Amino acid sequence: MRKSMRDKRNYIILALLAVVLVMTVGFAAFSTSLQINGTANISTNWCVGFDNTKTTTYEITKGKSTGTNPTATMGYDGTACSTNYVPMANLGATFYQPGDKIEYTLTIANKGSIDAAIESITVDGTSVTSNQTITKGNIIWKVYMPEEVVLSASTGTTTMVVSAEFQNTSDLSSYTLNESQTITIGVNAVQGSTGMDITPAAQTVYAINTASIYKNSSSLQDIGTTYGSCSATGKTSCLKYTIENDTVTGAEVCFIKGGNEYCLTGWIDECLWDDDADNGNGACTATSTPVYNANKGVLQTAFTESNACADYGSGFGCNASGVDAFAYSDGYVDAGDGSWECFVYSDGHAYCSAGGT
Repeated sequence: MRKSMRDKRNYIILALLAVVLVMTVGFAAFSTSLQINGTANISTNWCVGFDNTKTTTYEITKGKSTGTNPTATMGYDGTACSTNYVPMANLGATFYQPGDKIEYTLTIANKGSIDAAIESITVDGTSVTSNQTITKGNIIWKVYMPEEVVLSASTGTTTMVVSAEFQNTSDLSSYTLNESQTITIGVNAVQGSTGMDITPAAQTVYAINTASIYKNSSSLQDIGTTYGSCSATGKTSCLKYTIENDTVTGAEVCFIKGGNEYCLTGWIDECLWDDDADNGNGACTATSTPVYNANKGVLQTAFTESNACADYGSGFGCNASGVDAFAYSDGYVDAGDGSWECFVYSDGHAYCSAGGT
């Protein structure tokens, strides 16, 4: 009886071992049937640069109506990250007389597969993070930063402006005419939207507002209708405002003579201003001879008629062909035709008025 029970137990054990063996083999076979073989690829392309097809995107202003037109060149350098997109732009200017000016527009594009932001702009290899002025010889370059925007993958674009101007002067004895200079602009970008805080490009507008606009004012609605040029206003004189970060930072009086536009700079930087538009009693505590001489040079360039201009002690004025214009060492400038005048005062406000009052 005991042997029979022992034999029966042994059979059960052997049967259980057999079941375990079958399950093990079956699981192994099942595991083998689930094996997956494959590869994964991640493909990205990084490409932010200047569009090197833009070789004639510039505007030229001649300093003297009877003078020679300045000439501009736009070239590009560096290895293209995609067709027509390179990291550097080479700008050239040749000027023939004071007042000549060239304004270049550069196009920056993201042709890569990742969103990008501009980290910095370089000028002749040196990084700058705000609007930069560089003087080379008698030519003043101004580099305006592009807007701080995210450049979307493949399609994102933005523009930046660079200007070059032969500085105005009334004394040409120490100046080299027919002068040429070059400047190299570079662009650096980073992934996403983590670029540096770049000052937005200054905006220039023309206006004929009759309400006083004060230096550092953010009441831009007081400027009224804006125009792309002084001649577009239909008046012989107008105001040219510089606007940065929604604030008026500069004003010039411009006038049309002989079909050309000339501008006089007001609000001399060395002066202290009262920016309170309610009283406007700020006083200029210093004069700026370089700015005054530059304004005087503009007038001498515009008024070529005999005996059209004269010194008035603290100022210089001209009147010919129905146009009059004045500049003073304290920062006051005005111009018009007698029926319409525009002014920038030394206490920091600007406006235009019918009747010259």
